[in-house]
Amino acid sequence: MDINNFKVRRAELSDLDRIIDITIAAADDHALIAFIYPHRHQFPADNRYGWTVLLRPMLYEPSSTVLVAETWDENKSVVVAWVEWEWIPGKSGLMPPELCIRDTWTNSFWRQYYDYKTTITRSLWPRRDDDPEHRKIWVATKNTIYEKHWLGRAPILYLSALYTDPQFQGKGAGRLLKDWGLELARSISVPVGLSANHPRSVDIYKHWCFQEIEIVRMQKEGEEERVDVSVLVLPPALN
Repeated sequence: MDINNFKVRRAELSDLDRIIDITIAAADDHALIAFIYPHRHQFPADNRYGWTVLLRPMLYEPSSTVLVAETWDENKSVVVAWVEWEWIPGKSGLMPPELCIRDTWTNSFWRQYYDYKTTITRSLWPRRDDDPEHRKIWVATKNTIYEKHWLGRAPILYLSALYTDPQFQGKGAGRLLKDWGLELARSISVPVGLSANHPRSVDIYKHWCFQEIEIVRMQKEGEEERVDVSVLVLPPALN
């Protein structure tokens, strides 16, 4: 399939179910997913609802831009990949680029609504697909990486997530979504940052000239299972 057969656009709420389908399918063999959600196959409904709770608020985040790549099948649009680009101002406090700004009163309302709903849901209906201790380790690791590498930097465009339907991997949809952010970062001369744990993904980002600046190991004391998280940066000079 030619890359010209894909179109990139902003994601809408109506895309959420397809975004979740792609995420579950594309990330199922990732070590991090197995680490956090070891019972996802036993409790698929819990896993899907968990992804819904996690991903839906991003559509209303003022600092995030969520895009989808779509193609056409029998004259019907089909979303085959998605990405979330996040603006992290660091110490600068700079507003995100105009292309990233999407905050409105409506978005603010729904963002607060879903945050409140998530808090209530998690307190009343604990998930059965995850390992709570492993999830805590992941949250602590994310916070450590954020504070060490992103919070104190100059502004950075952060690649929060990039997933492609396995049936369309290697056909250019993910590259289009990646290029959107790289072009934006190049136009305003800021670096691009990300964290990745899947070896194949890390190799791809290195092929795209990302530099690995740290590998953070996640492991619960007394267990053999572990996950290595690579922290990568693409400096403006290499973009």
